[in-house]
Amino acid sequence: MTIKEILRAVADEHGVSIDDLKGQRRIAKISSARRDAIHRLRASKYSIPRIAMSLKKSRSSIDHHVYPATRERKSRYHRERYEARI
Repeated sequence: MTIKEILRAVADEHGVSIDDLKGQRRIAKISSARRDAIHRLRASKYSIPRIAMSLKKSRSSIDHHVYPATRERKSRYHRERYEARI
């Protein structure tokens, strides 16, 4: 499937538009649809930079959804460093 087909399928399933998926709004319904689109695109073997371009988002925004465990490790690392200074 192409990126456009995947975005259309996700938008139809969630009842949002493709413009909503590419937009800035963070309403739960739209965020959930965007997250679903990111995971489907990644499962279809599209690269993170390509997904970011197609959704008009930064690469780090896509990383945030694709690698949540890494995000948790980073926050734990920074929290431990902060607590060590106190």
